[in-house]
Amino acid sequence: RILKSGNMSPEIYENMWATLLKGDVWQGELHNKKKNGELYWEQTTISPVKNASGKTTHFVAIKDNITKRKEVERELNKYREHLEELVDARTIALNEEVERHQQTASALRLNEERLRTLINSTPDIICFKDGQGRWLEANDADLELFSLTNVDYYNKTDAELAEFTAPLYKESFLACELSDEETWQTGSVTRGKEIIPKADGTTKIYDVIKVPLFWSDGARKGLVVLGRDITEREKVEGELAKHREHLEELVEKRTTALQESEERFRGAFENTSIGMSLTTPEGNILQANDALYNIVGYSEEELKEMTFWDFTHPDDMAENRTLVTQLLTGEISTYRLEKRYLHKDGHIVWVFLDIALVRDEQETPLYSIVLTQDITEKKKAEAALRESEDRFRAAFENTAIGRALEDVEGN
Repeated sequence: RILKSGNMSPEIYENMWATLLKGDVWQGELHNKKKNGELYWEQTTISPVKNASGKTTHFVAIKDNITKRKEVERELNKYREHLEELVDARTIALNEEVERHQQTASALRLNEERLRTLINSTPDIICFKDGQGRWLEANDADLELFSLTNVDYYNKTDAELAEFTAPLYKESFLACELSDEETWQTGSVTRGKEIIPKADGTTKIYDVIKVPLFWSDGARKGLVVLGRDITEREKVEGELAKHREHLEELVEKRTTALQESEERFRGAFENTSIGMSLTTPEGNILQANDALYNIVGYSEEELKEMTFWDFTHPDDMAENRTLVTQLLTGEISTYRLEKRYLHKDGHIVWVFLDIALVRDEQETPLYSIVLTQDITEKKKAEAALRESEDRFRAAFENTAIGRALEDVEGN
């Protein structure tokens, strides 16, 4: 059951149900609402489960709460937009400086100090490079990550800086140069994960965004490198992935068990001598076995166009309808009844019905399970016995000879 948040387009739900009703699997992200009113995001996969006749009987949903991921992405987007605004502001300031040549050295130092304070206030790594990949500005987080705190990094490339720090960072610096070149070649913002080794033997995982900047003539102007430590997030996502795999295994096992149970039910349904059927609350026959077809004389195709009322004896209608009404209104959950069916060839068939109603979670009637036993021979035997008793009683009471019945002790 989905409690809609009201923030999703109706077309999303229409597409979802259109896909499911076609019998296809639907996947997507939903912004839902819990019973307590709390909103959350879900990555949802809904699969239709079909019976032997290919009809969808229910759906299986696998849901993954991605609210935290959405929050992280939203924060990253805000942060990236903020940094892009800063980069634009910085670029405009530099252009104005080149064009006017009027900005004083003190004003430039003041702006640089403000920018340095800003970028050093974040735990994310920030680095500005020129069009040749030489470092122009890096924040404290970036310098600490690569043990470059006391190194004069200005105007040096990654390969050059690799010689000023621990050897374990050399591979990371060379890989950074390669990914920088890929960004330049792409000509647009790129994003990827970079694994950075630490001196204590551990590793850090960074979500790195690289923004290439170009002059108006297409020449390389600069490169902005932004990185956020996602080591803990990756760890959590890894645990979630394991948990999801475990849940999928459980679902698969459950599905297998349900399939086996369905096979056992189908075997019992098809091979029993008792008529079995599933009917709608209105009496339409959804599914029936051969035993029921034999009892009423109609074929499967004929019964699908009929209701039980079509071959119920007129004299049994009233009692049967009363019981059905009580069943649908919840006064009773099951009922048993002896009644008469009209066979296709016209003769009467006495049956014993055992009926149970199945409801959904909202207590709405879904369908009835009907067991039908042919008791015609039993009824004939009972009628013959009554007739025999009546003849015996008449003979016993109307004879002129005195008669008496005694038990074995003479009483």
